[in-house]
Amino acid sequence: LTELGLLRRGQSVRRERRIRQRFASLKKAAFGLSGLATLGLAVTILLRGMVPTYSSPDGPPSTNADANAFCEKAMYILRGDNYTEFTNIDTYFRQAIALDPSFVRPYVGLLELQVREDVPGLPPKTLESLRSIAQRLERLAPRMAATYCAKSAVNYGEGNYPEAMHYSQLATNADPKYELGHTFYSWLLISFGRPEESRKQVEIAQLLAPSKTIIYRAFGNADLAARHYNKAIEWYKKAIKWEPHHYVPYRAIGQAYVALGDYTNAFNYLEQADLLLSTNEVETKRNWDGVRHVFTEAGIAGYWE
Repeated sequence: LTELGLLRRGQSVRRERRIRQRFASLKKAAFGLSGLATLGLAVTILLRGMVPTYSSPDGPPSTNADANAFCEKAMYILRGDNYTEFTNIDTYFRQAIALDPSFVRPYVGLLELQVREDVPGLPPKTLESLRSIAQRLERLAPRMAATYCAKSAVNYGEGNYPEAMHYSQLATNADPKYELGHTFYSWLLISFGRPEESRKQVEIAQLLAPSKTIIYRAFGNADLAARHYNKAIEWYKKAIKWEPHHYVPYRAIGQAYVALGDYTNAFNYLEQADLLLSTNEVETKRNWDGVRHVFTEAGIAGYWE
């Protein structure tokens, strides 16, 4: 009827059909673009939910593939608590840095190694080496959580405790998902006699890294500082169950047993801690045989003397 009306008025039906076809094509294209835009928005929202607004809490990857490979291998060992391979970590990080001196991630790894891991065979940990790591992080990534952690640790080592606390708080604010930020902050709070606040930080760290052995040691530290000795022993034994090669939980259990007056168990755990650190097993065992002998002969007073 529309077309008959056009003909009656002397107008072109073909022209009208071409116009309608063009409009239909444009309409489909418009819906297609709208759909793509909607899809793009949905993907963007989804990715924002999956990926942090920053590229990585450890800094961006290197442009050098080999540097990335060395760094990731070291991070896998470090954060997976693979203590039997820890002697390779420092070498891997140094190789990554040699390939890319501006690569941030190896310095983050070296910081975590420096702050909380004691493994025979690794280079000695000194305040100067920690200061060097902090300076490099400050230059490469001044506002990263790991950088604030490094500055906090340096200030702690220098005895500047208010500044240590200040930078530790900045670390947890800069990246609430950086586990070391909360774990190191918990240690500072224990040092300042605030075990309950320390525990809250450890609970956050546990959500971020539930398999990390140091989390269980940190729970033990909070209970030890609060004089909940039996609870502390339970936490430290969990840490040993997950990773038996680290000396800290053995020594802490020994301290807890001493506080409970159970010197026999205390000596067993303290000896084990020293054996893990010692390069001379025979001499270490001889020393502890001497401790036990004195304790048997002279009791608690003889032990302390």
